[in-house]
Order: sequence, then structure tokens, then C-alpha cells
Amino acid sequence: MHARLIRSPAVTDESYIAAIAENLDLDADRLLEDMRSDAIERRLGLTAAIADVFGFIGTPAFAVGRTVFMGSIPKVSLRKLIAEEVSNPCLIG
Repeated sequence: MHARLIRSPAVTDESYIAAIAENLDLDADRLLEDMRSDAIERRLGLTAAIADVFGFIGTPAFAVGRTVFMGSIPKVSLRKLIAEEVSNPCLIG
């Protein structure tokens, strides 16, 4: 589902998402019900708050240790970044 949505240039709405779900033999009604759940609303709110803190304006965007990155990054570069942050932690106090 994610792979289909991420490649789509269309502005998506629930009917578009339901159509993709059905095309993938997923339970579209269950998917839409789950999307509207309080748990998902809370998670989206938390994610939006974190994005505000870091100034993220789109995806992909992430933070690894002290490094904030917006945009895609090759896996090898991400692994190097993680290794650098692990080997050189920021110690406070």
C-alpha cells in the first residue's frame, strides 16, 4: 500500500485509498476504519509535533543523533551516519 501511495502523483482521498486497497486485495473498509481511529489520530498528532520541532516540511525527513536530514539518502550513507552518531555520542551533563 505504502509503495503505491508514495509513487502516486495524485492528491489522495479516501476513495482513492480504498480503490488501491481493493486492487491489492486488502479489506478497504477495515483500512478506512483503522485510518479514522483515535490511535492513528494520536500518532499523527505526535508525528506532526515532532516535525514542527525539527522544522520538517515533507518526507522523507529524520533525525539520527545530532543530525537532522530532509530528503532521501542512500542506505550506505544512512548506515555511516548511524555508525558515526553511535561512535561519537553527544553527552550532556
